[in-house]
Amino acid sequence: MLSAAIFWLFMLATYALVLVYGDRDARVFVHVMLASALLTLVATFTLDRPAFAVCGLLIDACVLGTALWIVARSNSYWPIWYAGFVTIAVCTMAAQQIFPHYIPSIYGLVAGFWVLPAQLVMVIAILRDHRAGLNSGSVSYT
Repeated sequence: MLSAAIFWLFMLATYALVLVYGDRDARVFVHVMLASALLTLVATFTLDRPAFAVCGLLIDACVLGTALWIVARSNSYWPIWYAGFVTIAVCTMAAQQIFPHYIPSIYGLVAGFWVLPAQLVMVIAILRDHRAGLNSGSVSYT
């Protein structure tokens, strides 16, 4: 219960920080992160374990797709790192589908672990970009 409270506190702090200091890509991505966390929370309480595993894989795959889309259009490096961390989580969730006889909680712990370093990389990079004057909000992608 305490770890869930810490996760949500960190998620909301990240959300607020990105809304204040992030560029357009970061704001889009933080909305996707919050939506995926809320969808995962709903799925946790409404689905049984096999259905939740499939739903979690789909949610993480959508986050990965969004991260790759932002990687392709961003002028920052943090989306590359974030996409790498999300790739690890998606591969972990896919392994759960391929090897279901292993302890399912291990997959959840491994996939969930990578959320914190990914968010930390994003927060540090956005703050550094802001300090360097790179997040003016009027970045041209042409």
